[in-house]
Formats: sequence, C-alpha cells, structure tokens
Amino acid sequence: MKDFMFAFNSQLQAIYFKDQLADSLQKAGASDSAIMALQTERSKLANDARALLDSSLRQSDNPALTMFVLGYYQSTANIAGYQLAGLGESEVKKIIDELAAKFPAHTRLAEIKKSLAGLVGSPAPEITLPDPNGTPVKLSSFRGKYVLVDFWASWCKPCRQENPNVVKAFNRFKDKNFAILGVSLDRPGQKDDWTKAIMQDKLTWTHVSDLMYWNSPVVPLYNISGIPYNVLVDPEGKIIGEKLFGEALEEKLAEVLK
Repeated sequence: MKDFMFAFNSQLQAIYFKDQLADSLQKAGASDSAIMALQTERSKLANDARALLDSSLRQSDNPALTMFVLGYYQSTANIAGYQLAGLGESEVKKIIDELAAKFPAHTRLAEIKKSLAGLVGSPAPEITLPDPNGTPVKLSSFRGKYVLVDFWASWCKPCRQENPNVVKAFNRFKDKNFAILGVSLDRPGQKDDWTKAIMQDKLTWTHVSDLMYWNSPVVPLYNISGIPYNVLVDPEGKIIGEKLFGEALEEKLAEVLK
C-alpha cells in the first residue's frame, strides 16, 4: 500500500508539473511543437498511473486495501490539476467482478457487485404508494405500457434541473403507450413542497410518495444511492433501462416506441 501511494502521488505531482509548465509556455508564446512534446510526456505519465493501478489491483492479497486503491484512484482522477482518465462504469464492474471472484468470502465486495449489476433485465419490484390525494397507486397497474419510474424530490436541485427533460420526453411520447410514475423522496411533513414542485415544474403525470425521505422502502428496493434516478419498465413489467437522463431518455424511448 505504501509503495502504491508513494508511486501514485509521485506521478500525480509529475502530471501537475507538466500541466503547469505547458500553461506557462503557452502564455509565453512557445511553439506548438514544444507544447505538444509536453502533452505527449503528460499522456505517458497518465498511462503509467493507470498501469500502476492495474498492477496494484492484480498483486494485492488484501480486499480492503484493494478497494481503497480503487477508490483513491477514482476520487483523484478528476481533481482539477490532475485530470486523469477515470474508470468507466463497465471498467469498474469488470474490476469488481474479478475482485469478488478472487475474494469470495468478502461480503462487502459481494454487496458492491450486486449493487453495480443494476436492475436492467430483472422484473421491476412492486411499488405501492399513495398519490397526493392519499389513494394507493401500484406500479403493476401500468402493466401493458412502457413506464418510466422517476425517483426525485422537491428539495433535489439536480432533479428539478432534469425535470424539463422529462417533461419534454413525456409530451413527445405520452400518446405512444408511454406513462411516467413519479416517486418522490420528499421529507415527512413536506407534502406541500412536493405538490407545489409538481405544479411549478408542470409534471402532469402520476405521482406518489410516502414522504419518508431516504427511509422509504423503495430506496433499498431499487438500490437507490442518489437522485435523480429512474428505470424504464416494459409492458411485461421488466426493467429495460436505468439512469436515462437528458437526450439519453428520448433516444431510448424513440428506440422502443417505434
């Protein structure tokens, strides 16, 4: 572990130095070839940092330290001044799968593997929650339609920023066997905030909430670690997509609602 930390931090310092030097040369009017040479050296250092990560993960016999190395790399990857290439979701899943196979008795790794596996391809867990009038609504009542289960909250700024995209998608596809079930994680006693946000953001689809915040049973049911979050359910009740935001939502809907 100490060897990894020393080598990795040394590479980070070297990368930072190259970036600062390139910036100074650019401001001083240095030639493009000189700046390109520095950028080439920087790219090699970044590749070396990734190679060090791979080597450390393969050689470690301690699952806890292995997870620390992976987490440290990811958290450092996009810090301003370093800008390493962080691992993509598929890369992280592959590494976790390999680690779980290498350390089968490590329960935390098994939990992370299960969480990263996602819900796509599995039946959508049933949701039964009250609408603003207190009437229970079941997710299964939408069977026969494509339904976007949209987890959000009035207090969630990223959710409110994403809502115009959801409205746009709903208005485009609402007449094509498509519906939305909005599931709010609003806090206890904040029903007015919830219903006001529905009106303000012009969310004209079905809404439900138990107003239990992160204590809502839907949180573990759908492995929700943050919002906004959504899943797309097909007419048979199977999840066919998740985390569909911005243009990705309309693209997926256009694909299935031909």
